[in-house]
Amino acid sequence: MVTVLKLDVDIKMDEALLETYVMSRLRMVEDLGYTITHHTFRKTEHGYHFWIHLVQELGDEEACRLQFLVGDDHKRCKFNFLRNEAKVFHEFNALFSKKLPKRKRGGENIGEKI
Repeated sequence: MVTVLKLDVDIKMDEALLETYVMSRLRMVEDLGYTITHHTFRKTEHGYHFWIHLVQELGDEEACRLQFLVGDDHKRCKFNFLRNEAKVFHEFNALFSKKLPKRKRGGENIGEKI
């Protein structure tokens, strides 16, 4: 079961837009009938990561759908929907804050996200 929505938003925002964005996402979640206990966010290289903590426990499909509706990165959502179909969503619903060099394969570095 999922109690935390994880959103990846790859766009930089000024403080006023960020505040409006956060408030609109929270309002949307509440308007859809969920109760928020708290929320956090963090700047990333490309934008922001958001965590919205809920009272309700969500099934994986419901979490996928809700993250999509409130603005999670569309490519990430596509993969999450596929992960849900494969019954591995819960293990892979992660946000990565930076890339580290990964061991070489065939003589080239391959980025690894953490």
